[in-house]
Amino acid sequence: MEAPESRGLSAGILFAGRYEVLRPLKEGGMGAIYEVRHVETDARCALKVMLPGKAADEGLRERFRQEWRLTANIQGDHIVRGFDAGFDQATQTPYLVMEILQGEDLGMCIAKRGRMRVEEVLPLLEQLAQALERIHAAGVVHRDIKPGNLFLAKHDDGSPRLVVLDFGVAKIVVESTKTIDRTIIAGSPPYMPPEQLDGDGDIGTAADTYAFGHVAYTLLVGTSYWHDEYKAGGVSALRQLVRRGLPEPASKRAARQGVALPSAFDAWFEKVTSLDPDDRMDSPTVLAGNLARALAATASTVVASPAASIVSEPRSRVPSAKSWWSTLAAVALFVIVGVVAAGIVLPQRRDVDPAKPLASAAPAVSVVSLDGSARFIGAAVAGSELPLAAPAASRPTATGRQDASPAATASATAKHPVTTSARAQVPPAAAKSSVPPAEVNASDNTGWVQ
Repeated sequence: MEAPESRGLSAGILFAGRYEVLRPLKEGGMGAIYEVRHVETDARCALKVMLPGKAADEGLRERFRQEWRLTANIQGDHIVRGFDAGFDQATQTPYLVMEILQGEDLGMCIAKRGRMRVEEVLPLLEQLAQALERIHAAGVVHRDIKPGNLFLAKHDDGSPRLVVLDFGVAKIVVESTKTIDRTIIAGSPPYMPPEQLDGDGDIGTAADTYAFGHVAYTLLVGTSYWHDEYKAGGVSALRQLVRRGLPEPASKRAARQGVALPSAFDAWFEKVTSLDPDDRMDSPTVLAGNLARALAATASTVVASPAASIVSEPRSRVPSAKSWWSTLAAVALFVIVGVVAAGIVLPQRRDVDPAKPLASAAPAVSVVSLDGSARFIGAAVAGSELPLAAPAASRPTATGRQDASPAATASATAKHPVTTSARAQVPPAAAKSSVPPAEVNASDNTGWVQ
């Protein structure tokens, strides 16, 4: 095997004695990601290593070790899974082995296709909220929630799976703030609250809540709320602006991008990005639910189950409106045919033997519903033991004569045949949902933004 290159790992080398490097995936500011194969199990994994020159910094190495521990100990379907970690002596590099994900991060998705539809955004933010609940329950603040650290993969059934990546700047809430270097700003400025931009080490879960709100705005509008200010003045200018709060409602700023957001979103956004961390302290799942209600008016369907816009749910076995109308029309048609048949047969009066029952002359009624299924509603009537009229002995006529004999009845029926088929006029079925399928892009590129 070749020795690793000074600027990275070459394809084909054996890393840490058990991982064959297959190809590079992505490189960030502190580390690089490679696709590797475990030589014993043949499993494909993602290998994250520190970049040459960064590994010598003890502070960065400690941050990397912290990512090992957090990735391994916080479990959840929407949190990247860690399998292995260690320090490779040959390259003097700490490393982390994680699950490999097929797809792309939301930052890349937005850059390629622009803003996302409400029906796409809501289920993804619901999954992000579930991940944050687990992270915060473990006593951890992620501190770098942004589209680039939210990976859009797929479940085994093909449904979208949002995965939170990169715990490199995460903070354990219970750790002493005396160890925090306040001169280092850790995170992504457009998604950071004022206390984090000020380098305040004593930040809590409300920092992730603030970022959650800005991620929602970015996905819906296609650019971050502070994009222009950050691009024009950098961190220093942004810090001053963020300290003063939002300069204008989110809907007004979005309108300049050609996006219409309801006033209810303004109220939601103002709360989650409040200057006071205590005002942002709702749980992530509560915030996601409130956002769904705020955006209900802008969705192309009622926001009751947002995932329906992305995930094709199995069809329910509850009968459709078309089926119900077809059945009702068939029953009504049978009743009408029966009444017509009785009106034709019964008026033909003849003297008959009271001891003999009246034979049924009505044929089976076959009704074809509009859904294409044949329903033989009247099959049990013709030729059955149930007469269409009572015996003549119990039915004297107005003139005192008894009902006609079977033979006469049959003769009369032949003169007045009964129509035995008809097509039910069924109203159209209830309109189906017009929600278009998701257009979330997925590629073979896999990686994490550092």
